[in-house]
Amino acid sequence: MNFPATDGLSGSTIAGVSVHGGNRGPDPDDRNPLVTSSGLRAVLAHVDEPVICCDEFGTVRFVNDAFRTLLGYAPELFVGRNIVEIVHPDQIDDAVQAIARWEGRTGTPRGEPVRVKAADGSWTEVRYDAVLGQDFGEIGSLIVTLRPESSVEFAERELRARALNDDRIIRMSTVFLNLPTDDFDRGIETVVSELGSLEDVTRVSVWRAKGDRIVRRAAWEARIGAPRVELDPRIRISDFASLRRASEGKDTLLSEPWHHGPEFERERTMFLAAETTNCLICPMIGGDEFVGIIMVESTLNQEFGATHLSATRSASAILAEAFLRNEIEQRLATQALTDRVTGMSNRWAFDVELECALDDLSEGQLDGVALAIVDLDRFKTVNDAYGHGVGDRVLLEIAQRFRSRTTPGTTLARLGGDEILILLAGVAGPDEAVRNIETLLRSLDVPFELPGAAVALTASAGVAFTSDPDCEVGELMGKADVAMYHVKSEGGDGVALADPDAHRDRSARLRLESELHDAIDADRILVHYQPEYDLATGKLLGAEALARWMHPRRGLLTASEFVPLVEGGNYISMLGRQVLHRACRTAATWCGRANPEPFLLRVNVSSRQLRQADFVDQVADVLADTGYPAESLCLELTESMLLTDPLMAAERFSQLRELGVGLAIDDFGTGYSSYLQLRSLPLTALKIDRSFVTELPESHTDSAIVVATLDLAAALGLTVTAEGVETEVQRDALVRLGCHAAQGFLLGRPMSAEHFVELFGTAA
Repeated sequence: MNFPATDGLSGSTIAGVSVHGGNRGPDPDDRNPLVTSSGLRAVLAHVDEPVICCDEFGTVRFVNDAFRTLLGYAPELFVGRNIVEIVHPDQIDDAVQAIARWEGRTGTPRGEPVRVKAADGSWTEVRYDAVLGQDFGEIGSLIVTLRPESSVEFAERELRARALNDDRIIRMSTVFLNLPTDDFDRGIETVVSELGSLEDVTRVSVWRAKGDRIVRRAAWEARIGAPRVELDPRIRISDFASLRRASEGKDTLLSEPWHHGPEFERERTMFLAAETTNCLICPMIGGDEFVGIIMVESTLNQEFGATHLSATRSASAILAEAFLRNEIEQRLATQALTDRVTGMSNRWAFDVELECALDDLSEGQLDGVALAIVDLDRFKTVNDAYGHGVGDRVLLEIAQRFRSRTTPGTTLARLGGDEILILLAGVAGPDEAVRNIETLLRSLDVPFELPGAAVALTASAGVAFTSDPDCEVGELMGKADVAMYHVKSEGGDGVALADPDAHRDRSARLRLESELHDAIDADRILVHYQPEYDLATGKLLGAEALARWMHPRRGLLTASEFVPLVEGGNYISMLGRQVLHRACRTAATWCGRANPEPFLLRVNVSSRQLRQADFVDQVADVLADTGYPAESLCLELTESMLLTDPLMAAERFSQLRELGVGLAIDDFGTGYSSYLQLRSLPLTALKIDRSFVTELPESHTDSAIVVATLDLAAALGLTVTAEGVETEVQRDALVRLGCHAAQGFLLGRPMSAEHFVELFGTAA
C-alpha cells in the first residue's frame, strides 16, 4: 500500500481510508490537552497504558501521561503531530493496512507488533489495540493503546480477545429483543455487521434454506479486501459438500491451500476465483429444522481461530431462532388479516382498505369507489347436505375463481358465512362497477364438483358506487346491503345497483328484521344442542346451545342466517338472554335426572351482551332462577372481543369467574389474541376453530397449530375442544395429536331438546 509522506497528511485521511464517525477535521483550538470538557478525555488521562487519540487524518489530538513514561514525549508537545511519525518506516504500510481493513466498521482490532520511535531516537517494540469507527468528539475518531511487548503475555491477550468476543455475542443476542416484525431485516444486518467486526473478516453472508436451495438474505463486505466474485443469490444445497454438511448440522472450515479432499472441489474452484483464503460455514439449526447457514470469508491469508468459530456459532443459533420466530409472527399477522377458509381478506382488513380508498377519493386521487356485497344463494343447502368441510372447499374455489377475474384495485373479503365483500377502487362510474361484478359472478356458471354430484351455484350482489369525496363507509355499506337484499327478494341470481336513496328503503331486509323482532318478543326462538364428546372414551361431556328460528316461509334458520339482522341493537341482548335462560332451564332438568357424570353446557355470548353493565347480574339471575350449577356453565366468546375492549373484557371475565362460570375463547386461532392477553384473562377453555380441523391429518401446518394450541392451553391450565369434526380420519388425527374433546357432524348434529334427551339417556 502506498502511504503518503508525513508532510502531506494534512489533506488526506489515513491511507486514503476514513476511520471517523463524523466528518471532522483537525481544529488547532482543540489541541490543548489541558483544556477539555470531555469525560472520556478525563478517563483516558488516568489509564495506566499509553493512549493516543487521533482524528481521521492521523493528527494527534490527545495523549496521556503514560505515553511520556513509555516513549519520553511531553504530551503537550506531541499533540498536533502525526501518529505515523513514530512508526518504523518498514512497518507503516502493515500498520495502516491493518486499520484500513476496518473501514466502515465499528470495532476494536488487535494489531500486530510494531516498532515505535522514542523521544531519544531509539526504537521500542510494542503491541497496539485500536478503537475506531466512532466519533469521539474533540479527541478524534481513532484511539490507539500501546503496550510494551515484554508485558503482553499470550494468555492475557487471549483473555482480552475472549472478553471482546463475549461482548459481541451479548450484543448479537439482544438484537431481536422487542424488535418489531417489520424491522427483522435490520436485525439481521446488525448481526452480520457484528460478525464483520471480527479480525481479518472481509465478507459475511446469511442464507435461508428454501426447499433444496439456500437463498441469500443479507451480506456485508469490507470496503478493502472483499472477495472479487459475487456469489449466486440462490445455491442448490446438493451442489456443495459444505452445504450438505451444514444441512446435517456440521460446521465446515476451508482455507488455502484448499487440500480438503475431492468432495470440496466445487468450493475450491469458487473460492479461488473470489481470491478467498478462508471460509467458515456454520449451520443455523432451529430445533430439528435446518434453517440456513452463515458464511464468513477472508481474503487476507489469516487463519480463522476459536474466536471466529465461537462468534459465528453463536450468531447461527441466534438467527435460527429469530428466523423461525419471525416467520411465525408473519404468519400470525397474515392470519389476522386473512379469512382462514378462502384466503381472502377478512372484515377488519377490508375495512382498512375501504377507508383508504375513500381517503384517496376525498384527496382527488381516485375517480370513484364501488362496494359490492355478494351473497351466495341457497348455500345453506350445500352445508346441510355435505357438511361444512365440503362447504368450505366450495368457498375456497369460489375465491379462486373470483381472483382469476379481478382487475387492479380490487379487494376481496369474506364477510362471514356465505357473504363476500368486493371493493373496486378507481372505477370510473356505476356501469363499470356493475360490469366488473357481473364478470366475477359469471365464474360461478361452471358447476362445482361435489361428492356424487355437480352443483351449480348462483349469487345475489348489491353494488354501491360513489364519487362523493365526503362519502362515509357506513353509507356505502348500507346502500350495497339494501341493493343485495333487493336481489334476494326478487329470487336471487342477479346484480342490482343501489339507488342513490337506497339506504332509506330497507325492503325485504326490513321485513325480515321485523319478523325476527316479533319472534324474539314472543319468545319463539328455539334452542338446539350439539353434543360434545371425549374422543378417547366416547363419553358425552356436554353440549353447545345454538339458537334456531323457525321462519314461517323460509323454514328453520341457523344463527348465522338471522343473528346479523339484530347485531348492534338491543334485540341481540334480548336474544342472548332468552337462549341462556332456556338452555340453562333445559339442562337443569337433565342434570336433575339420575346422572352421575358432570355435564358442561356451552352458551355463546355476543359482544353487546358482554358490554352491558348488568350482564354479570343477568347471568347470576338465570342461574338462580333455573337452579343450574355455575360450574357446569361455560360462556363462549370470540377472540375479536378481546381486541375490541380488552380492559372491559378482563373486568367482566373476572366477575363471571367469581360466580364460578367457565369462560372459553371460541374459534381460537382465527383472530390475533396474544399469549400475554390470554395469560391475563381468567379463562378456562379454548375451542379450536373448524378451519384447522378440516384438512387434518394432511395439513402439517394445521397439525402444528393444533399441537401449539394444546401446548399453550396446557401451560395456561385450560381445556381444549375441537370444532367441526366431520370424518373419522379427522377424529383419529385429533386423538393422535392429544386433543380428546370435540364436537361436529360426525359425533352429532345440532338437535332439539327432545331428541337430545334420547342421546343423553344412552350416553349417561
